[in-house]
Amino acid sequence: MKAKYFPRESFWSVSEKNSDSFVWKGILKVCSCVAEGACSVIVTGEHIDIWWQPWILWLAYDKFKSVMENVRGTAPYLLCVADLMYRNTRSWNHGFLRFLFGNDLGAKIGEIQIVKNGEEDFLVWKSSNTGQFSIKGAYWVAQSSRFNGINSMWSWIWKSSIHPRLSMMLWRVCANVLPTTNIFNPADACKCFFCDSCPENPSHLFVTCPFAMALWFGCPFPVRIDSIQVGSIAELLCKLCEGVDAELRCQMLGCFAIIFETIWNTRNRIFHDREASWSVDQARRDILNRYHELVSTSSRNLQSPVVTEAMEVSLNITSKNLIVVDGSFSGGLSGCAAIFLNRDSLNWCYSSAAGSCDSALAAEMEAVSRGIQWVKDTGWDDFTIASGSKILVDAICAKKLPDWQQADRWKVLFDNDNGK
Repeated sequence: MKAKYFPRESFWSVSEKNSDSFVWKGILKVCSCVAEGACSVIVTGEHIDIWWQPWILWLAYDKFKSVMENVRGTAPYLLCVADLMYRNTRSWNHGFLRFLFGNDLGAKIGEIQIVKNGEEDFLVWKSSNTGQFSIKGAYWVAQSSRFNGINSMWSWIWKSSIHPRLSMMLWRVCANVLPTTNIFNPADACKCFFCDSCPENPSHLFVTCPFAMALWFGCPFPVRIDSIQVGSIAELLCKLCEGVDAELRCQMLGCFAIIFETIWNTRNRIFHDREASWSVDQARRDILNRYHELVSTSSRNLQSPVVTEAMEVSLNITSKNLIVVDGSFSGGLSGCAAIFLNRDSLNWCYSSAAGSCDSALAAEMEAVSRGIQWVKDTGWDDFTIASGSKILVDAICAKKLPDWQQADRWKVLFDNDNGK
């Protein structure tokens, strides 16, 4: 196909011609989708078209082409990404990058991973951890203008251990589907049933009404809600929960759902009976009682796990040497440790290190890599490495890269690994 349609061009730069077949024209129509969703992982850089083939991960393809057109005026002689590197060491020419792209962008490009242990450049699908292309992934890219991005709030709500009723309440509030009066008659919405000063709408009812603000401030996770500037309730919850570990986030979202449910139930009582009694103190007590019930129920479930037959099976370790590794990650910083045990003599030692990386998986891979390097230096030839990362263990057993952004660390693991 290349010999027929673009013998002297790159797939990334070829354009449609009148003489092209119907099938080839159809392929070219999806080229922009492929260019938007794909990215090149640099190994040697010799086979990556510097002008057309996407290799700057964070840039949309249109922006990438615009940046490269500006560079073309300065250095039109460049052909491949390797021209930006020192070929003998496979490292970036940082001075040249800053000259071509400017200080900020040049420095950022200089941080792009180069897989020095690989053999040939390869393409990955950016939105897939494994880097594999899929029809679903291409569809998401092609329809991205319709989906307006992916809000992490939805995955927090539906993929956590939050009670389904609370998840439903969070969704109804964030999606603005509750039957507040502004939905039925926007031009003549009734006043808020609590403050009687503003038209009722979800943002006012659940966030800015003095009644709601008092409940936010008095809840188990006190918030001065008036000090946070956001455009929607979903954005508010995202801002409150970002950077929080999964267990605490689940508790926070459960608490916020209880606040929403308390406000909504109280509002409905007033709507149906204007003489109904209500107070901030009573609502606050209801929220605290329900939250403590929620937390205590969750704690009992955690303390009394269901033990299955598979869980009772111990690890079948036959090696005379055992290495237990663990890695931790937070805010771009990582720590890793390894304990080395001779199971015959019970002699043991340990090693630890700290540094920087970009994910918890990277930290765990670094811990495993350091463990392998240690046994190579000490001459162990019969050993087993135990890791708490199921994702990494499954990937190693299948010899399948778990995250394409960790390709360099992955290559190091398999270049070093000669144990069990």
